[in-house]
Amino acid sequence: MSMHKSAKLLMAAGLAVVSALTTMIPTAHGAGAGYSTFYIPGDEDLLAEVLRDLRNEPVPGSLMHSLIAVTAWASNTIIIVDHWEDGYEYDIEDPSSSYDELFTLAAAGQAKLFEDSNIPLGRTVNGDPTFCDASADEADDSACVLDGRDIIYIIGTSATITRATWLEVGNTYQALAWE
Repeated sequence: MSMHKSAKLLMAAGLAVVSALTTMIPTAHGAGAGYSTFYIPGDEDLLAEVLRDLRNEPVPGSLMHSLIAVTAWASNTIIIVDHWEDGYEYDIEDPSSSYDELFTLAAAGQAKLFEDSNIPLGRTVNGDPTFCDASADEADDSACVLDGRDIIYIIGTSATITRATWLEVGNTYQALAWE
């Protein structure tokens, strides 16, 4: 066998090994199962201070706007929201009765949009575990918005979470965003 043929065979064998090692084997629906935990960044009070400082001019009012989107990577993605306003009480050992809000995204690529305007600054922890519980009759849904410091749990697959926030003033020039 010539040296040229041996080099070609060795190269072909090497490419076959590399190809075999780097080929992705798809799993069911292309996503893993389990829990993911997302801590929503940016406390509204601190973000308002940053935006006010950047404007370099007086800013009237003390209200924020929050926009958070959760996009599922696979079908039947479960979203659990634990609001900071009533204290963190979600229990992974008892998920069916310890959440504030629960949503299911039926299809891959489907998104759940959480948008709240006129969020007052200076809010504090209430301490009542039913304060933000969407299923409780006594819940104060207007006081519990999805914003910075909240925790989102994703069950069953992965998801992408994006967040944007800005001051609620007449001419908004600036916003902050994360993905």
